[in-house]
Amino acid sequence: MRLIFLILLFLSFKSLADEKLFGSWKNADGSRIDLIDGFKPNVGPAIVYDEEELTEVNTWSVDNGELKIGYSSGIYTISADNNSMDWRNKNWTRIESLSNSNLIDLKIDTENFVNELTAYNFYSYSKEFNLTKFETTFSTTEGVITQFDDDNNISNLASWGVGSGIIKIGDDVFIEAKISENFLIAVDDRDDFIVLNKGSEKNILEKISLVESREQFLLNLKSGAWVVPSTYSEDRILRFRPIEGDLKGRVLTESENTLSNSQVWEFSPSTGAFKIGYTDYNAGLSLGGEILVLLEDNGDQYTLYKSDEIDDKSFTVSDVKNLTISERDATQIKEMISIVSSKEDQFTFFEFKEDNLSGYLHEWRSYPFQITGQTLFVEDNYTFNNSENIYLVEDYLIFGESDSRKIDLRETRLKPKTDSEAQADKEQAQSNKEQLSSKNVKLKIDLKNGQSETILLPVESFENIKSISVIEE
Repeated sequence: MRLIFLILLFLSFKSLADEKLFGSWKNADGSRIDLIDGFKPNVGPAIVYDEEELTEVNTWSVDNGELKIGYSSGIYTISADNNSMDWRNKNWTRIESLSNSNLIDLKIDTENFVNELTAYNFYSYSKEFNLTKFETTFSTTEGVITQFDDDNNISNLASWGVGSGIIKIGDDVFIEAKISENFLIAVDDRDDFIVLNKGSEKNILEKISLVESREQFLLNLKSGAWVVPSTYSEDRILRFRPIEGDLKGRVLTESENTLSNSQVWEFSPSTGAFKIGYTDYNAGLSLGGEILVLLEDNGDQYTLYKSDEIDDKSFTVSDVKNLTISERDATQIKEMISIVSSKEDQFTFFEFKEDNLSGYLHEWRSYPFQITGQTLFVEDNYTFNNSENIYLVEDYLIFGESDSRKIDLRETRLKPKTDSEAQADKEQAQSNKEQLSSKNVKLKIDLKNGQSETILLPVESFENIKSISVIEE
């Protein structure tokens, strides 16, 4: 995953740097420009504001006395006291020096660079990817990055690492980097660079290791839900739930409140390995209870962030209803699965016959459609959308040149619903869901004829029961 920053392009010039330019400049119109020192003489990033609102991040450069910022250029002069500048027929006043004092260079002092990197909050110039935090994970030279939008919602997760004087952030490798009192600046081999504002010191997150503190790690893993943010689509929500036991369960992945995937997760105490689906992880860390990091054998880190929109309830096997498939439990099976369920856009429904042992499995998709003028439009289904005519020949329906269907006289089990019927079924499904999810105690009686009867008792747990007596009258 590429780390989301504003990427700027360097230009090369041989002239010596004019350090008097470095600083924050403002004119009478309310425009402001921050000119920051880069890695080459007379070139660096320029942050442009209008009435203190960010308008663009660009590159500034100087050649033969001409200052160029993006596509704007002109001869500049700076006053003797270095506090005033004339450029493009306007006067600019220095309002801040943006000092590069206390500079820490990655190549010269790697240890202090990493200490500074992970001790402070940094800020980009994007509303979607603003607050940026660097955390260490399995060593002092690698970790994860969390980025948050202006509403403090998680917007990006990525990995970082340093070695041999370079730093890798997400998929980008930067060959030089430095941290000053005000900024983090890094440049790659194509002369593209990133610039982040340095903020206040941040809280250091407590590390909980899967191997060393298994119970605490797994407790956090199975609590609430985890987010995988996405830039171009909806975020994914992952729920780790214990199913077979406290060390094995399912990862249920949702997007837009729809189940999109289900995988088995399992932890092996004997080897210390954690597995999701077919992927093995040899280490795991929980950072402050809000970041989860799993380490693959190839060194890749899989990072999740704790959702603040879902109750952080911790789940155990006592929250799971386990029903073994058996003819004796056919009634209970019917209660559990004869409800509309779904995965992605496909609905599933088990229809039982009167014997409660057989029936029909229905799976289908529903797409809203609209006829407007001479156009048939089906939402999220383009099979019929190019049809200009509909033809009927024998028992075949022809939808223009798009597709065809055969009128089917076989027995079917589903029928269309009116709006009121659909709403009533939705309300009934909600009621069924609440009933299935509620905790209660049932008395199961196995009869000699092979059948069984289940009686719902008016208590929620065995703790409320003092004794049970069977009385024959």
